Formats: sequence, structure tokens, C-alpha cells
Amino acid sequence: MSQNVAKLTVKQAQAIDALMRGDSVLDAAKAIGVNPRTVHRWLNDATFVVALDDAKRHAVRHATRKLAGALDAATSSVIHLSQSAEDEGVRLRAAIAIPSMLHDLSEHGDFAERLAALEAARNAKS
Repeated sequence: MSQNVAKLTVKQAQAIDALMRGDSVLDAAKAIGVNPRTVHRWLNDATFVVALDDAKRHAVRHATRKLAGALDAATSSVIHLSQSAEDEGVRLRAAIAIPSMLHDLSEHGDFAERLAALEAARNAKS
């Protein structure tokens, strides 16, 4: 738990949970029993914003892990469709998707490697 999250009140933590569920500020305020102006004020508070951003990053990392876990099955499905779908249009769209998927994955891998090298170089200078 980050220091910023530890500084939150129970109501602020509940507000973050509500906002992360996709509630509007008004709905989040109603759900936790505070005035919407209070939630708006919290959204201008650095500690609250950092905690909300931490929650967003955590949600993205979690979703990324889930998607990465499904990537192999999705790739296999696209390849299977490109080779054996009865509908010619489906086969064509799947076949067209394969190079695009390969390009995107390769680009992501290259970017991740470059970023890691830059971070390592920066850390070596520190």
C-alpha cells in the first residue's frame, strides 16, 4: 500500500472504489453518503489524485495480465479461422489480421526492450 493510500479516510477510499467501478462523481457521492462537492474537492487534492491514479494503474496491470493470458488462445483462434472457416469473408479477415497482430506484438516488444535499456542506463547514472 502506498503512503498516499494510507493517508486516505475511509470515505475517500470508498470514493475511489466507486469511481473505479465507473460511477459518476454524483453517484459515487451518493453511494458513500457525502456531498458531490466533497468528491470534487477530493479530486483536486494531490493525495487523493495520486491514490486514484495508483488504483487506475493497478487496474490496467491486472487487465493486461488477463489479456496476456488469453493472447495465445486468441492467436490460435485467428489462425484456425484463417485456415478453416467456412465463410470466405471470415477467412480473409482472419488472414488479414495475422500480419497486423504480428506487427503490433513486435512493436510492443521492441518498445519494451528500448524502455528497459533506457531505464537501466538512467539507473546506472544514478
